[in-house]
Amino acid sequence: MHDYNKGKLYVLTVPDNQGDLYNYPPGVWAKIRELVLKDLFVHVDGPSQVALFAYDNKAFIVESFRDQKESVKITTAGNFTKLHDELTGLDLTGRAEKGKTVFDAEILPHSFRVFTAK
Repeated sequence: MHDYNKGKLYVLTVPDNQGDLYNYPPGVWAKIRELVLKDLFVHVDGPSQVALFAYDNKAFIVESFRDQKESVKITTAGNFTKLHDELTGLDLTGRAEKGKTVFDAEILPHSFRVFTAK
């Protein structure tokens, strides 16, 4: 990262074999997601091949392309304290951390979960 004019310039080193991006550890993915998605109301921390699709109506989808069940951490802006799972009808209650709300969720292999932030 480097200050450039009125903005910041970020450089991501990409391996020669772009498929090796999947081998980045979760901590690296967390930092990449934090920087790229900083203006969204929701972030997902988890391994590679776990995707986030956010919509402007406070709904979002977390999808796993992995072969095993994964635990993910979903972080929302502090004014959202519950996540409603649209597929099961259940609510997740989060915990406050540094002005944000954090939820723990599991995503089954090759599946997705649809949430609405409340």
